[in-house]
Amino acid sequence: MLITVEVGTEIHTEVIMRNNGIPRATMGRLPAYLSLLRGLPKETRTISATSIARGLDLGEVQVRKDLAAVSGAGK
Repeated sequence: MLITVEVGTEIHTEVIMRNNGIPRATMGRLPAYLSLLRGLPKETRTISATSIARGLDLGEVQVRKDLAAVSGAGK
């Protein structure tokens, strides 16, 4: 399914995966999240979205959106 949204003068098209509604771009970033988390010291129990964003050179909001999309919280 394609979703096209016009924001100001920009048009954004996003491909949504049929089975779970998670954007394809989010799915593409999941291996990077996993790699970063696996590289943390074993004793690490929590990590902030800010730290993840810095570690992957992403925006904090993007990280939060990605995690919300895959967490199933609120569904």
